[in-house]
Amino acid sequence: MADAATGGKAIVDEVSRLRDILRITNNCSGMIEIGISREMMSYWERTPYNQNDNAYGTVLTNIRSLSGIAAVY
Repeated sequence: MADAATGGKAIVDEVSRLRDILRITNNCSGMIEIGISREMMSYWERTPYNQNDNAYGTVLTNIRSLSGIAAVY
């Protein structure tokens, strides 16, 4: 999820899929904290969610706004 060939929407969709596995499939009701590498954090901070419109924010802001995500560190 730090590869330049991976678009912002694809990254957010994958994190959302993993969150759903934890919260729905595994019935975890608590908030989720996501620990990622320095490289992923840097990529997520600078990669726009939508390559054609920066108004949607970055990958990181979109992931942090997902329901059930407490923190990304």
